Amino acid sequence: MALLGKKTRKTVAPNIVTKPSSVPISAKYLTITDGYSTAHFKRLGYKNCPNIEHQSRAPHKEFRSNQNIIDMNRWDFVMEMYDIISKMEKRQRTKLNIFNALISLVELCDEEEVFSFFSEVAIKLFVNHLKARYSKGVKGKTLQGIQTSIKAIIIELNEPKKNELIELFYPFPNDTNPIKPYTDQEVKTLVQNLYKIVSTYRKHLLESSIPKKFPLYDESKLISSKVPDNYTRTSWNKKISTRNNSDTWKQDLVRAGYYLMCFFTGINNKQLLELKISDITTNQFIESSRGTYILSTIKNRQ
Repeated sequence: MALLGKKTRKTVAPNIVTKPSSVPISAKYLTITDGYSTAHFKRLGYKNCPNIEHQSRAPHKEFRSNQNIIDMNRWDFVMEMYDIISKMEKRQRTKLNIFNALISLVELCDEEEVFSFFSEVAIKLFVNHLKARYSKGVKGKTLQGIQTSIKAIIIELNEPKKNELIELFYPFPNDTNPIKPYTDQEVKTLVQNLYKIVSTYRKHLLESSIPKKFPLYDESKLISSKVPDNYTRTSWNKKISTRNNSDTWKQDLVRAGYYLMCFFTGINNKQLLELKISDITTNQFIESSRGTYILSTIKNRQ
């Protein structure tokens, strides 16, 4: 039991914070990604939504050079859009599509000096812009998808007239053509080309050499067929290697081999994709017949 003594301790009143302090989040941290593409919301804060330099090695991507970067002082709007889109119960890929549609809307409004992006003026302007694209040959299904993305944002807004805004959108027709199956001759050509890619790259891989050109590259045919200027030797060389990836051709070897395998398995690739290194024995491939090999596994699953 503690002894009672003189009260010599000081009583300190608790320091109660009535209002929590908030630290603003920098716009450079406002991103959404699906693992392949990334939406940088800071683009919305500048006039005409300048593009990001994807080749940058900085921790946070910077804008591409030779762009006029003008701060429009609309960071509250940027934060609101990030909050709305990031909290949507949708797949990440869908969120990226919504962001890209929003970029198109903001770019158009900046060009026409319309400062309220979800006003009647802005939506009418945007719909007319999409109609003009449709008249130039853009598929109605594509434009309808862009409208659906903007609608998804409007629905989440605290806008009393959002129903009236949604009614301003135009019902573009679903004018996409159904995908037709390959003909027998097309399938034969595909398989022949895949074999050529695999056999050519396989030889380089075994010899530890680097191919000088893409196996299907035929400059004489390109010249005679009068293809666009972007089909140059330089662009085709990127199939071998790029500045950031010297093994592009090896990736194409794997892709071609996989597609070739699909022709023989009917794309029934579940067992192959679930195969683990521990499932494979130390035995080499067994050639059961000409061109057909069997891989021995622990589970006797060929």
